[in-house]
Amino acid sequence: MGNEETRTEDAGAEAPGALSGGEAKQQDGGGEILDMEQAIALLKTTRPTFYRWLRAGKFKGMKVGRQWRFYRKDIEAFLKGEGPRIALTANISPLLGELSSKYKELGGEKATASGKTDLEQAADLTAAIAVRMGASDVHIHPYEEGKAVLRMRVDGVLHTLLQFDLRLLPPIIQQWKALTAADINEKYLPQDGRGMLTVSEAALDVRTSFLPTALGESITMRILRHDTVRLELDRLAFSPRDVQLLQEHLKAPAGVIVVTGPTGSGKTTTLYSALQYINRPEIKIMTVEDPVEYLLPGIVQTNLRPDIGMTFPVVLLRFFRSDPDVMMVGEIRDTETLEMCVKGAVAGHLLLTTLHSPDAVSALQRIRDIIDATLLKTAGDVIKLVVAQRLVRTLCESCSVDYDPPQELLDEIEMRACTGGLDWDAIPKHLRKAVGCSECAQTGYKGRTAVAEALAVSPAILDAVRAGAPCEDVLNIAVEEGMTTMAAHGILKAAEGITTVDEVTRVLL
Repeated sequence: MGNEETRTEDAGAEAPGALSGGEAKQQDGGGEILDMEQAIALLKTTRPTFYRWLRAGKFKGMKVGRQWRFYRKDIEAFLKGEGPRIALTANISPLLGELSSKYKELGGEKATASGKTDLEQAADLTAAIAVRMGASDVHIHPYEEGKAVLRMRVDGVLHTLLQFDLRLLPPIIQQWKALTAADINEKYLPQDGRGMLTVSEAALDVRTSFLPTALGESITMRILRHDTVRLELDRLAFSPRDVQLLQEHLKAPAGVIVVTGPTGSGKTTTLYSALQYINRPEIKIMTVEDPVEYLLPGIVQTNLRPDIGMTFPVVLLRFFRSDPDVMMVGEIRDTETLEMCVKGAVAGHLLLTTLHSPDAVSALQRIRDIIDATLLKTAGDVIKLVVAQRLVRTLCESCSVDYDPPQELLDEIEMRACTGGLDWDAIPKHLRKAVGCSECAQTGYKGRTAVAEALAVSPAILDAVRAGAPCEDVLNIAVEEGMTTMAAHGILKAAEGITTVDEVTRVLL
């Protein structure tokens, strides 16, 4: 038994819980130090179980020669269900100083509570800055040898905030893993996490994605604020005609409504707003999502779990046996999911889903290309409406100024407007341009608004798509039937002074 324990201890020298002497010195405030027997006694466990916990990184230890030593504070934290303290391998003070200065520049006062560790303060400040800037995503990753970078995506545009010592990246990554229930000991495989944080009185739903890179791990965080989202169709900033069309199709007993656009274009918000519009006690609504983003009262919502076989088609099959009236499928990713949606609509259900494509006509053509030929006619009969959308930045009201564009640009705008179903001559024009001020972080823009197109699938459009007509021909039919394209909708918002021609061009043209 003694030899077995010696071998186990030797193996434990490489355990995730082991700290080098230098790392141990960085662990300030550790308090009383225990030897192994004292730690085992405090935990009231066996030696093999103790080694297993140590190897799994449940708490930290340090080797002094061949003897293990542990901080009482770490063992007591483990007993309370807390994670291990994370060792710092470089001075974090310069980073904390830069984060604090940036937060104060944005008008913040206190982002973190007293008594928190340096890493906890860094995480709080990062989240608080994201809230102040209105960031949708936070990126922390290696930049070059010796340097890491913090970047944030604001209104669809990525901004670099600062660079910092690359040696701080691993503990920062570990801190975010702990905050979002990811495995802090897994460094070599991608993983996702999720956590609810409260920073500067803002409730945040943080989705994390960790990815190994050549210079170390990276983290991307999606920041969701449930307290600022109002899920109402009238707040989507669609045109009155498109809102009315969507409302009419949502009242239909059966059919498929597709919302399309690239990642981050507001598709999920549109779907949730649509569900809220029809949500009432006499209707059973079920959703399958990857993942569930907003919890809606009265709606049965299911998270996708491909790792255990809960794919979109599998969950949909269960939905069909659960007597729903309306179903929402987070995304059509393959032929099987599309065919299940079509069969559900044929069976008398209303289905809402999303698809990645640049515009409404392209969505129809993609559906035509991926669906089985025997189901093509059926799909055309049940797909009733396709909504395509993007998000463009809105002008900062504090600094935008009137703008008279050159005639050449006006001529191009008019041509785009007319081909997109917009009567350019009939609309008032108040073109403005971005300047930049402290209110908008010198960008000239603050917030975003949707530009959209809603294509009702008519017999003429369906015939053209089935016949393999080019996108331009199908688009012309849709415009003749009353559709206004996304580009034309964007030009209208530029003419109204909501956004700029440059922004519409950047996103759409």
